[in-house]
Amino acid sequence: MTGRYSNPRILLSTSLGSFITPFTSSVISFSVPEIGSAFHASFFAMVWVPMTYLIVISTTMILLGKLSDNFGRSRFYSIGLLIFGIGGVSATFSTSVLYLSASIAVMGIGASFFAVNSTAILSSVYPPESRGGALGINAMSVYLGLTCGPVAAGYLINYMGWQSVFYLVSAYAFLSLIPVFLYLRKLDLPVKRERVDLAGFVLFFFSMLLTVLFLSLTEINGIFPAVYLLIAGMLLLAVFLLYERRKESPILDVRLFTRSRTFSAANFTAFLNYVSTFAIVFVFSIYFSVVANLQPSQYGIILSVEPAVMVIFSPLSGRLSDRIGARVPASLGMLIISGAFFFMGYEIGRVPPADLVYPLAVIGLGFGLFSAPNTNSVMGSVERKDMGTASGVLGTMRFVGQLMSLAIMGTVLADSVPRSTMIQLFSGVSSNFTLVDISGFIEGMKLVMITSGILSLAGVLTSLVRK
Repeated sequence: MTGRYSNPRILLSTSLGSFITPFTSSVISFSVPEIGSAFHASFFAMVWVPMTYLIVISTTMILLGKLSDNFGRSRFYSIGLLIFGIGGVSATFSTSVLYLSASIAVMGIGASFFAVNSTAILSSVYPPESRGGALGINAMSVYLGLTCGPVAAGYLINYMGWQSVFYLVSAYAFLSLIPVFLYLRKLDLPVKRERVDLAGFVLFFFSMLLTVLFLSLTEINGIFPAVYLLIAGMLLLAVFLLYERRKESPILDVRLFTRSRTFSAANFTAFLNYVSTFAIVFVFSIYFSVVANLQPSQYGIILSVEPAVMVIFSPLSGRLSDRIGARVPASLGMLIISGAFFFMGYEIGRVPPADLVYPLAVIGLGFGLFSAPNTNSVMGSVERKDMGTASGVLGTMRFVGQLMSLAIMGTVLADSVPRSTMIQLFSGVSSNFTLVDISGFIEGMKLVMITSGILSLAGVLTSLVRK
């Protein structure tokens, strides 16, 4: 294919999946207070609701990337939309947090199928000179999903209840199958046929699961009681990497990291980016709801400003990376994000909550400059036959970063406010903080912002390492 956007139908079909994954993640995080109140669930139980979605995606993307390289990317894309839609329908019948989490896990499996293939399909059909522009449009759809998520969830929850958000995403998934079937099926040609390393996948899955369990349990019991899970997870990860180096057809070719500094740097920077930024919706949903006493429809609009700015700048930065490379725009984006977080760490509690829309917009600018060039950098550093695997690695970094973001920021907040108060907040027993609790929560928010600023600043350094 030639031309800047030589096949808009393919771009449209892949962008549909890129939209719904972050849209769903944002509406789930946004809906946490309402769902917790409906089920009279604790803060610690509700943290698992958005984390379940991310756990499943982060532990399966590498396997599905490898399988899609072998058996056809568009086929897996279609299967994912179907599974996702079924999980969304199931979620609407939830009678408990456990049932809801199980349904969200099914949605996560489906999302993993199509999320890993969206970038891989585009990268395989667009030539290097126009790939960044196509990935910029695709990234725009991601941020459009993040933009629409809080706004849509706010109005739907206000007028139709939390179940309505799952009706919406499941209907979207089923309808998206139509253009995917029409425009992508001709691309469904296997790139290569290799034996699938299931033993390697099992090692990776459990190493990630143990690590994620550690991150989650620190919010309840602190770090040290669950540290054995982290140790076990890291040991399994080391065994996995050693095992993969000896395999002829590994599920993760570790040589992708050792032979390409760009691949390693871009993936690790993506990880730091999401660790620092993803918990914004979760944290600020609590802040605007409990401290500022705003309605979901009101703070949904505020939270939508950040991804709205991303929508504007992602296509521009993608095309810019086609011309000058990814190093400058991606590094500048991380620097802007860091500065905005430090600013908010100083301003929270000093200015009206609505004024935080301005630094949130600046974060959107930084993210818009960073994402498409960074993705272009990753996909451009591997051969066409490995693009599914590369997309799986990048997606794993992204979603593990999101998981760690929720765990770290949730722990900081839980340590800043009495745990009994947080439990009452989410169980619906109490809807208001005392002045002491508000002060503690704001201090926790400041610490969250400073932590995010430091992580983003570290991302500037790792981004500059790439060639």
